[in-house]
Amino acid sequence: MFIFNVNNMLKELENNYSGYAVLKELPSISSAEYSKKLEEIYHDCESISIDYAVMEKSKNIYVVPGDFGWDDIGTWNSLERYIAKDENQNILNGNIVSYDSSNNIIYAGDKKIILLDANDIFCIDTDDVLVIGKKESISKVHELRKK
Repeated sequence: MFIFNVNNMLKELENNYSGYAVLKELPSISSAEYSKKLEEIYHDCESISIDYAVMEKSKNIYVVPGDFGWDDIGTWNSLERYIAKDENQNILNGNIVSYDSSNNIIYAGDKKIILLDANDIFCIDTDDVLVIGKKESISKVHELRKK
């Protein structure tokens, strides 16, 4: 986990990350032009983790040991650890009715979804795509964004 002062991180980026020049073209995030400019330059940005871009090169880093739980809540699998399940071990978010179905993750909007004899599946309904699959494959969902 990284915790840093924004001004210090910007200095570290400028000193250690060769791609920082592209980022300097961005106006303030509160600017009305921010999103448009970000869209224009995003393709020029290198796909690199903060570890490689800055942390491994910086001389201004401190490690503070901590004894606390950690979970990558940015994954679909993590939903099972944080969202209450119904009596059939389903995680249901949205307008969902379940009949004889168990161990599913359904994340949907306002459209009514009916589960009938469905087990061990996931369904993710967004504005532009509906993804349905075996629950064991839910970790692959992030790969679909690249296609």
